[in-house]
Amino acid sequence: MMMMDEGAIAERDITRRQMKRAELQSLVDEYSTVAESVMSGFIRCGEILTEISTKKLYEADGSKTMAAFLKKEWGMENRRAQQLMAASDAYAKLNKVPGLPLPQNERQLRELLKVPLRYR
Repeated sequence: MMMMDEGAIAERDITRRQMKRAELQSLVDEYSTVAESVMSGFIRCGEILTEISTKKLYEADGSKTMAAFLKKEWGMENRRAQQLMAASDAYAKLNKVPGLPLPQNERQLRELLKVPLRYR
């Protein structure tokens, strides 16, 4: 078996670390993209549900209530729809405040909804 000298071993280790760093950076970048799309996705879902509810569009499907429509269409509980609608509404309001750091995920936004606000 051929022995590698210390320089070759060190070079191989550096190359492995660089490959791992590149792989890590790629995954970090992908995570950021996915997290951003998830955030915008759940906000848009809340906006859609609000529009369906406000305009009573569920009646066009033959559903008598929004809750019945949600259950039939997506197997969704009304409570979850209410969460999404409240979160998207709160996000839209927060987004209007210049310089305010916005929540980075739905959980943070739901926590903010628990805070009593005068200007909702």
